[in-house]
Amino acid sequence: MASPSQHSPMTNNSNSSSQNGGITAGTATGSGGGSGKSSNHAGSSGAENTPMLTKPRLTELVREVDTTTQLDEDVEELLLQIIDDFVEDTVKSTSAFAKHRKSNKIEVRDVQLHFERKYNMWIPGFGTDELRPYKRAAVTEAHKQRLALIRKTIKKY
Repeated sequence: MASPSQHSPMTNNSNSSSQNGGITAGTATGSGGGSGKSSNHAGSSGAENTPMLTKPRLTELVREVDTTTQLDEDVEELLLQIIDDFVEDTVKSTSAFAKHRKSNKIEVRDVQLHFERKYNMWIPGFGTDELRPYKRAAVTEAHKQRLALIRKTIKKY
């Protein structure tokens, strides 16, 4: 079993008395401190250095998807780093949006705005129930020519 400093906020930790959705007060406010990247897998204590996902939990998630898949050590490290970077980037950006709203709480709309702007992703069912406008893809000239050729061949028969 992992040491207490390696427990993920995403797993059930019997020592914690409250559930806060995986975002602690120190990380939610963006009080990161240094500008350089640090390895979150060194096993050091503190809210900022605990990994979002541990190696055993990552292995468990992979087994849920495919029981025959094995991950190399390098792949595990890379995936854990990508997950930590993703969460860190999301928390920093959403906290900036919250500060821009002059609020000290990160709301669902802040996360939605971040996902929409950075990843062009919209997660339905959370926040506002407004209908999202459908963006039609621009029709290129090459596509118009292909359609004209298809219509021409259909008319022959």
